[in-house]
Amino acid sequence: DGTYEGKASTTAGKFGNGYEGDGSDDYVDSNYGPSLSASDDISFAFWYKADNTSYTADEDFIGVFRNLANDIQIAVEIDGDGSVCGDDQIVFSSGNIEGAWDKVCSDSVANDTDWHHVVAVHDIDGEMSLYFDGVLENNTSVTSSSNGTKDFSPASFFLGAFNSDGTPNQEFDGQKDEVRIY
Repeated sequence: DGTYEGKASTTAGKFGNGYEGDGSDDYVDSNYGPSLSASDDISFAFWYKADNTSYTADEDFIGVFRNLANDIQIAVEIDGDGSVCGDDQIVFSSGNIEGAWDKVCSDSVANDTDWHHVVAVHDIDGEMSLYFDGVLENNTSVTSSSNGTKDFSPASFFLGAFNSDGTPNQEFDGQKDEVRIY
């Protein structure tokens, strides 16, 4: 039960209705800001359909960041500027140490306007994994950079943007549907 912000709207999705944003100040505040202990796993699953076929900046599907004693963050995004993975690849990142985080990058690129399914899994005792259209694309071992406590409260996950201490940025231009946080 999220809150639509900006010009975010409901539109026909992959299944029934979904969310649409134009990449400029549009997002859904999930109103969910968990406090994850050092033993909590978390996963994200969603369908997306991009309005662009190439990117010059990052666009987030889901993300949250808190600037505390340790910078903490979790995000699933398109690496639009190629600074983390490769240009237009999907990246899943998690961190609880200032300036360091674990990340896993897709092999596929987000360069069409078709519907795609993404699953990002953070298994605190094992690996971070990224699935694209039902195929495991990549995984990496979880390190001390992302296996600690992450208290996001009162900040919540933004859908279609990155919540940077309450300020939306890196908004996604396109549609999302069937978003799940486990």
